[in-house]
Amino acid sequence: LHTAYRRQRQMCIRDRHGTFTDPQGRVLGTHEGIARYTIGQRKGVRTAFGRPLYVIAKNAADHTVVMGDDALLYSDTVRVKEFNLLYPDYDPDHLTAKHRYGQPDMPAALSLNGSEAVITFKKPQRAVTPGQFAVVYDGETVVGGGEICE
Repeated sequence: LHTAYRRQRQMCIRDRHGTFTDPQGRVLGTHEGIARYTIGQRKGVRTAFGRPLYVIAKNAADHTVVMGDDALLYSDTVRVKEFNLLYPDYDPDHLTAKHRYGQPDMPAALSLNGSEAVITFKKPQRAVTPGQFAVVYDGETVVGGGEICE
């Protein structure tokens, strides 16, 4: 059963061919499915662009992978939907956050608006990825977190 499932999943990925584009929408080449790529990826793209380009966005609706310069991967703002506030008595002057599990905590500010939140990092962060989770801390205490929006 496992082998059959894996084969079916691979066929679905292969069936969803799409295009690589630049940020202006110009087609740079074709790919075998957006599931094969992640924001910030450069190696393993298997297409030569003439200069180093990175995956800066993916669009599942039209199977497009947007490629661009490394500088386009940096952002100081992260929008989070359905932010789960666990510790409302946080000290806003001592907040840190992370948008990837293995990264160090980075100084940040938190702005809440209903169930949504905006995390503003003091220093721009690389490859903030929609669908991943961002977590905010006050020292060792988890203030809250949620899924990153586009």
